[in-house]
Amino acid sequence: MMSRVFPADASFNAVEADAAFQGLALISLAVMLLVAGLAVIYVIRFRRTAESQVGAGSGGINPVFFALWVLCAMGLAFLAGNMNLQGYLDRAVAPRDAQEIVVTARMWNWDFQYPNGEVTDSLHVAMGQPVKLIMQSDDVAHSLAIPALRLKQQVLPDRTSTTWFQADRPDTFSLRSHTFSGDGYGDMKAALIVHRPELYAEWVKSISDIFAGKTPVEVGEILYTTLSCKACHSLDGTRLVGPSLKDVYGNTFATVSGESVVVDDEYVRESILDPGVSIIDGYDAVMTPYRGRIEEREINAIIAWLKTISSHSGQEGN
Repeated sequence: MMSRVFPADASFNAVEADAAFQGLALISLAVMLLVAGLAVIYVIRFRRTAESQVGAGSGGINPVFFALWVLCAMGLAFLAGNMNLQGYLDRAVAPRDAQEIVVTARMWNWDFQYPNGEVTDSLHVAMGQPVKLIMQSDDVAHSLAIPALRLKQQVLPDRTSTTWFQADRPDTFSLRSHTFSGDGYGDMKAALIVHRPELYAEWVKSISDIFAGKTPVEVGEILYTTLSCKACHSLDGTRLVGPSLKDVYGNTFATVSGESVVVDDEYVRESILDPGVSIIDGYDAVMTPYRGRIEEREINAIIAWLKTISSHSGQEGN
């Protein structure tokens, strides 16, 4: 079966889409074999076998064959347009009981915000629960694609797009962008994690407190992703919009005002709450202030994590 070469299907949408695709593929194969077969037969049957042979004139258009050709073409077009029309209409409007999740795309990550306000970098849903995605882009055009659901929807700046699905099998599936949006878009990967309903309820409860069952260092690393810090601050020394966080804690830097600062607890706290107060030389004041958007214990968790990725953490400020 052709379905063996497709990604595993995880929704009724996938079954319908696969059936339509396979039907169109078989029809296309039949038409190709017919046309190619007739061409081979005509070449063999009417090939020139002597120098004296002269081809017959083309004559006029045969109205019967022409009518049959047009009717067949129209029939194939009508069939192709209606093979999954019902499925398309079903997917156009989400059910009333669908859970709404807000999706934000940016270079090069995803944010998924749930009704309780929590944000994750992977999409978590309950098996059998309709889910409506309300999507927007912070920068350029992206697309949200989940092959296992046969789902792909454009995510555009200054515009809100929606789609919905219902996952019918618990597992982890690939989620990524299938629209080229610049160098590095291949790293714009996430996951769709489908939970059984009872396990999903437990997961929702667990994310309500990001510190539950985690050390401050683990929480700091999670916040690096969920607060979109990785969009501007690398972990390998690469210069992005902001300085790399590798070895930043405990290090000394010159600021745009000509002063020198040591990256200690207070500097990290100030840089998160009021990033425009002290800017490292060579960078612009473009970071969004997080005052009022982050808790003190979350700042402390970020500081604890920064110490673990710095070779200078034993210096002043530790």
